[in-house]
Amino acid sequence: MQKLIYLLAILPLISGCIPCDSTDVHLPPIPDNILAFVPYQNGDQVILEHSEGYQIEFSTTRFKYYDQDYCDHCCEYTYHYEVDNTILSPDYPIFSIQINLSSADSIHYFMDLSIGSDYFPIPLVEDQYQQFEILDSIQLLDSTYYDVFKFKSSENYYSNTASIYVDSLYYNHNFGILKIIMNNEEYYTLYR
Repeated sequence: MQKLIYLLAILPLISGCIPCDSTDVHLPPIPDNILAFVPYQNGDQVILEHSEGYQIEFSTTRFKYYDQDYCDHCCEYTYHYEVDNTILSPDYPIFSIQINLSSADSIHYFMDLSIGSDYFPIPLVEDQYQQFEILDSIQLLDSTYYDVFKFKSSENYYSNTASIYVDSLYYNHNFGILKIIMNNEEYYTLYR
């Protein structure tokens, strides 16, 4: 019995799981000028028009919470940061849309958009990502939009040809999602 207790006492030392101290660093909240890159507010109704002409209304839920980075070994600092989460829930059973905005430190911010299981990093500064085109302007449903990001999905590796996924996304910091094109050539366009 004594050997078992001794073994249990030294097991953490052998496995390398020695507790260590970490300093908590609380990052400031995301500033309003960065929050403005997500143009949706809690309670907003967003309408996307399907390529067949019917309209799908999305209800917006927007909320903030604090998260922290996770470290699996001794880290000098533990960062606590704000996350601004926006969810667009449809009134028709198709995909939900989620936009996350967070900070890595007090000057770098990250934004990503998920449509179902498709993921798109949205740039907040010009050189943040190179996975997009910038269109000077685009006309959709009698409205013209400027400085539009066009993202091509990296999800086109699906082996199931019956699987439907997002092929392309058009996004603008002032109006949000402008157009979603699916791999089966259906599309959804912002209706204003």
